[in-house]
Amino acid sequence: RLLAPSSVAERKNRAVDMTVQYDTKSPWRLLFHFRGSIWSTVLPYCVLNCTITGLIVILRNAGVRITFSAQGHALMSVVVSYLVVSKVYLAFDRYMEARCAAGRNLATLRELNQAALCFTARMGGEKADGWRVETRNLILELLKCTLQMLKDEKTAVYLARAEDPPAADDP
Repeated sequence: RLLAPSSVAERKNRAVDMTVQYDTKSPWRLLFHFRGSIWSTVLPYCVLNCTITGLIVILRNAGVRITFSAQGHALMSVVVSYLVVSKVYLAFDRYMEARCAAGRNLATLRELNQAALCFTARMGGEKADGWRVETRNLILELLKCTLQMLKDEKTAVYLARAEDPPAADDP
């Protein structure tokens, strides 16, 4: 069987707790904590940015003029807008691809059910009826599993990255 009903309930109970805990009396502790923060990767760039800014100020006070033309800013705005549009297009393209794949999956399951009914139409008896019911239940379970994977945020992240989920998260 694909998924036992108890394993679906167990997976729902293992959902990640997204609660952020912090001390409301001290906003500085929230801003400067390192665990779960990106400070360790961003801080070197902040120091570099401040150093370059200080160097420009020192050079300007010494009489050296460092300026950028307005054309540079216009070019940067075009580049940034192109990057934003291309990222939105890629996200929409991935969404449409996933939507089409889910539609093909549902159509294939429907065709599988119809084929099972057609191939066993002439067979009568309790054994054939039992096989049809079991096949239908397996198809419904596969459909529920597919929809659960699409709804589950953690699984969706692994699917978007084209990675296999860890064994603990694998349904």
